[in-house]
Amino acid sequence: MMRPAMRPVTVAYDLVPEQITVGGIARYAVELRRALTVREDVRLVPVGPRARRRHRSAHRWSQGLRREGWYHTIGLDRAARAAGVDVVHCPGALAPERSRLPLVLTVHDVLPLVHPALFPRTTVAHQRLVLARRARRAARVIVNTEHVREEVVALLDVEPERVRVVPCGVAAPFRPAPPDPAWLRERFGLDRPYVLAVGTLEPRKNLLGAVRGLRAAGLGDEVALVVAGAQGWRNDVFERQAPRARVPLVMTGRVTDEELVRLYSGARCLVFPSLYEGYGLPLLEAMACGCPVISSDRCGLPEVVDDAGVLIDPLDPQTIGAAIRALVGDEARCAQLRERALARAAQLSWERVGAQTVDVYREVA
Repeated sequence: MMRPAMRPVTVAYDLVPEQITVGGIARYAVELRRALTVREDVRLVPVGPRARRRHRSAHRWSQGLRREGWYHTIGLDRAARAAGVDVVHCPGALAPERSRLPLVLTVHDVLPLVHPALFPRTTVAHQRLVLARRARRAARVIVNTEHVREEVVALLDVEPERVRVVPCGVAAPFRPAPPDPAWLRERFGLDRPYVLAVGTLEPRKNLLGAVRGLRAAGLGDEVALVVAGAQGWRNDVFERQAPRARVPLVMTGRVTDEELVRLYSGARCLVFPSLYEGYGLPLLEAMACGCPVISSDRCGLPEVVDDAGVLIDPLDPQTIGAAIRALVGDEARCAQLRERALARAAQLSWERVGAQTVDVYREVA
């Protein structure tokens, strides 16, 4: 006897993380929405506060007030119930204070609770006072690594059986591309081999560790360090000390995905000495481009890299330098890591993320 087709689960999908964030959280929200939109077993109803045009500083302040004072207190739940959905999914750290529908909340990390000195006080207070309470009320909490799962259970006091691990995927633009030395020279002035570091300019990214690691590698002026990332906060130590390290250093600022693919494809390796990450998307992006990776051995990063990269102590410049020197000078080892990297990245698609996320929706719908 043929079983009847399962009715698609309907989901109110919160657009706020796409509207107010950049980097990994925004990419997660956008790519997951795209992956879910093309599926037949789920129907998304995008919801979000209406943007209003005002003076820039006043606009940001007023929008934040509206989100916390109205949208995440009343508006999101009201819009979801009006749409007749089964589930509400908030793919970032912002969620309704109360919801009469099952809530799925994605928590990407609890960094401000683990390392409060690295974050503004308002961010720390939000996680401690707001995120923790809303995570405990969620029907399910999605995290991207087992490491974050353990921290969510311990620090947010969420019941372990309500937390699901769904690793991130890699976006479509990140694929191997032929190195383009002429473009690199014209765009960034690169006239020599380079290693790449990617991350927002902020202390926890430990970009100074990449600078010191390259210096410890003892390669002189033969190899440059390219740092690609937008300006963050509390980055004064890096800005003060990096130029003193006497290594060729190129700061690109924020780059597009297309530019990042070209940078990954031309690099001898990616150096990612972060002190704390919820997931570490640059590692996955680099691997998808066939770029060998040197990764911090902290938090959930070994789960992302698996056996496809080199793990290092991010606080030991000598270890970082030895890893850089080994890859720059050993093409056979680089070729082996490229093959493993491509295989690892192929396992982590957004289609897979979408399927696993729908499974979570069905658990609570």
